[in-house]
Amino acid sequence: MTRPNEPPPSSPPPIDYHRPGAPPPRPPRASWGGFCAGAALGTGLSAIVWPASWNALDQSGAGGTIGPILMIGLPLAKLIGGITALALGRRGFGIGLLVSIALGFFIFFWVCAANFKI
Repeated sequence: MTRPNEPPPSSPPPIDYHRPGAPPPRPPRASWGGFCAGAALGTGLSAIVWPASWNALDQSGAGGTIGPILMIGLPLAKLIGGITALALGRRGFGIGLLVSIALGFFIFFWVCAANFKI
């Protein structure tokens, strides 16, 4: 309880959670450019690879190896790239690459539906 002539109690100083010598955090809007770049790169890669690999799989027959390799390799490469970008401090770009995995699945299923005439 404060008395009328006493100043109010001061709040404690804020805690600085940054590493010593680390640069100040970037504003949140700076991450949107990286996010859009990562999502566009990953989605564009899927838009090129899935139709091309389907044609290669169709020409080589059911025993081709390029289809299964790309089916596992492309999302795995995006996952590794996204986690690496997050670890290197490129948060927006890494999250964009991770989001592009889901968008790539949509593209893959669209290519499947287009080729099976569903």
